Amino acid sequence: MRLALFMIASSCLFAQAPYRSLQGASGKYGTATLPNTTPWTNMTQVRIEFRLHDWTSTGRILDAGSLLCSKNAGNITCTSFYDSGSPAISTTIPASQSDVIVRVQWNTTMWTIESWAATGATYNGGQFVAATVSNISLNNTPLDVLHNGSGGSTGVPAGLAWLRVYSTTVARDSAMPTNITGGNLLDYEFEGGGTDSSPTGLNLTMTGSPTYPSTPVVPIVGEELTVRSNSTFTPTCAGTNADSYKWRQQGAPPLSVSFSSATASAPTVTWNAGFGQYSLTCEATINGVKGVTSLTIGSVATNAAGVVVVPDSTIGLMLGDMLAAGVQEWAWAERNRRTMGDYWIADTVNYTNAFTSTEAQNYYDSCLAQYQNYYRTGLTRFQTAARACADKWYSQIWAAQATAGTCGASNWLAPRNASIQGLMIRAYETGELAGGLKWTCYTAYANYYFDLYVEQRGTDNGYTSPYFGLRESGYAFMAATGIAVAHPTPATRTAYAARLVTEMTNYARGLQCLTGTTRFECTNAYTTGAGTISASNGSAIITGSGTGFLSFFTAGQSIAFYDGADSNKQYVIQSVDSNTQVTLTTPMVGTGTSGELYAKAVASTVLNGGYRYESGDASLFGYGDIVWHSGIFMEAMVRIYRAAIETTLTASVIQDYGNYVLTNAARITPAFTCTGSFGNLQARRVVYSNYYANGDTGTGCSSDTDIQGQRQQNDLAVDAYGMTYLLGASAPILAAGDNLWSAMMGEWIGTGADGQYGMLTSTSSNGKFYGQSCRNWQYLVHRLGSTNANITPVSASVSVSYTLTGAPPSAAKMRATVTLPNGTTAATTCTSSPCTVTGLDTRQGTAAQMREA
Repeated sequence: MRLALFMIASSCLFAQAPYRSLQGASGKYGTATLPNTTPWTNMTQVRIEFRLHDWTSTGRILDAGSLLCSKNAGNITCTSFYDSGSPAISTTIPASQSDVIVRVQWNTTMWTIESWAATGATYNGGQFVAATVSNISLNNTPLDVLHNGSGGSTGVPAGLAWLRVYSTTVARDSAMPTNITGGNLLDYEFEGGGTDSSPTGLNLTMTGSPTYPSTPVVPIVGEELTVRSNSTFTPTCAGTNADSYKWRQQGAPPLSVSFSSATASAPTVTWNAGFGQYSLTCEATINGVKGVTSLTIGSVATNAAGVVVVPDSTIGLMLGDMLAAGVQEWAWAERNRRTMGDYWIADTVNYTNAFTSTEAQNYYDSCLAQYQNYYRTGLTRFQTAARACADKWYSQIWAAQATAGTCGASNWLAPRNASIQGLMIRAYETGELAGGLKWTCYTAYANYYFDLYVEQRGTDNGYTSPYFGLRESGYAFMAATGIAVAHPTPATRTAYAARLVTEMTNYARGLQCLTGTTRFECTNAYTTGAGTISASNGSAIITGSGTGFLSFFTAGQSIAFYDGADSNKQYVIQSVDSNTQVTLTTPMVGTGTSGELYAKAVASTVLNGGYRYESGDASLFGYGDIVWHSGIFMEAMVRIYRAAIETTLTASVIQDYGNYVLTNAARITPAFTCTGSFGNLQARRVVYSNYYANGDTGTGCSSDTDIQGQRQQNDLAVDAYGMTYLLGASAPILAAGDNLWSAMMGEWIGTGADGQYGMLTSTSSNGKFYGQSCRNWQYLVHRLGSTNANITPVSASVSVSYTLTGAPPSAAKMRATVTLPNGTTAATTCTSSPCTVTGLDTRQGTAAQMREA
């Protein structure tokens, strides 16, 4: 009995606990003084990482003299008193999180903070600002942990699982810190005390007899994954630093999944699952205490390059070409797209009660962007969001018009406001018949506005430039393309395809500036600039007030008097009489009385492939259309090409426009001096300068926000670059496209990224900007080139050998069914072996077979 009692007592005495944390409380903390030696003197970089959990209030986390961090309501904020203005940077901590891992870094470029949920499932991001000093010195500095050594707030009442300091920094958005030790300057793991396990050996002096409760066992599995259907991948739980692991597949639908070892920290998973959402769990055990974290998996069928193969080809054409989530190298854009998509899902105002004005929240088609999110990620919450968006948009914006039969009425909803692609996908997937209100409404709308903005405005009706620019006509083209692709009635699809083919000639090609044209608006031109210009019908005299004709014009030049109408009349100057008078060789004929005067430049060149803006704005004349107008129009051209409605002329339109933006010197400019607060960084000028909104991107950028605003105007302009490259252009167009994409979407990650971006990241009340930034990412596919993009189905067949041994006596046939990774099936019924199944798409990889007698 004594022996037994002794053994029980020993067991209790030496029982292991999971990892421990330093518990913050009033008067309980750790202190030390940093060494007065290198590397603490004249440091050019330092990285601080810690895990904080179960806080009950606010307070100081770390105080190292002029670097300090605090837990505040809703965020963690760190301040550098070394830098000018003592910049404070914050990472927002969602209310749902009570256990986070934080990384803070300073180097000679920037001062930055990031955080993650302890599971790794959510990246919270964080702010960064420019550093203003060349080094910092932490030597001989008091270090206070969970204590405010400089006074003010007390230490935060929370658990601090570990605190580590490194002499190196890593790129923003690098792999998150984990439970694995490794701080080379300081490493406090708080396993019952303040021991420093780094080479520095600077142990903390603990005050107030603090306690060291168990650290929650939270398996670190990382963010939700999108994987290729029927493939292998390797999830990891290794950062948990546990004693043992156990992986399981959880939830419906059932699937065939196998682990190379279900007890490995990072097993290879053989994934035989089709399109959709699934989950795995990692159970980690530390000293007998278990914790479980779920890893969400989106399964998406793709080709080898990651190009999504949508289960329904019609929906695929409506969505546009897409890379699966996580494939592109500009990873920050990917995460920001998903984060902002989740923000709109949680927005109960605009999805639940959509505004009914024409400038409503779905302006540039956020519904379409959410549908793309679903098919790119395989995650069902985005499908739910897309459907909710489309349903509310229809019920509050379209339903009354549909019921009244006025969807084709004038002055209702401009094409840019209609967001009709997302609505058409919703009508298509619900199987609404041709006579239903939605299709009747959408068809009437497409008919009216395609006629208004396109069919009435082509060269066959005397037009020489786009009516109100290319934006509305681009959306009208896309509305008509949606009918041609998705309408339930074959005859309607055929009729709209024919109308599109006609307008590719009359409008898209007819209004494009081409080599050899005599149209004045297609040439490089200059204007008189300031002043007021007047002319009279039948008079050869042009007069000005406040003008400088002598500096602009010479006798013999061709000029045009432009009064805002779409005039193309050219005249020859007989004499430049003064700064305020020009005499023409022939009288001016027209109704205009005031306007602008343009002259062809000496040795003028045609803006080959471009389009002129319709108005007489001097800042636009000779420079083609507004930047995002052109991008929207080229998106429409790409969709017509990809739907195979018309390919020859459409390819020429796209290629000529792509070459125009590549070769026109006014559009392509290298880096410019416009640095914002990043004094030692050049914020690269984007390859497609905006001559309308906010002026030229090369001027006036006094802050980071200004740079974002300038670049944001270009986020719809990239389509022509990618498709031109896909159609066979050389490397320069790809480099130009990557330059533009990285300027828009790069932040610090990906080719050409410079820390600045144009993609909107604020939670604006207007959903317009989400659709604008995210609804058209086809460039990421097209930039792969024709061979790698592999966007055309590759047909194949498979022969299945069989015998009817063991089948029912009456069995005389065998049905072979092949299920592709995207969930579609192909089947054949045979009376003899082998049985050949056709209609397979080999781009998707391995398919599953089923035989049934």
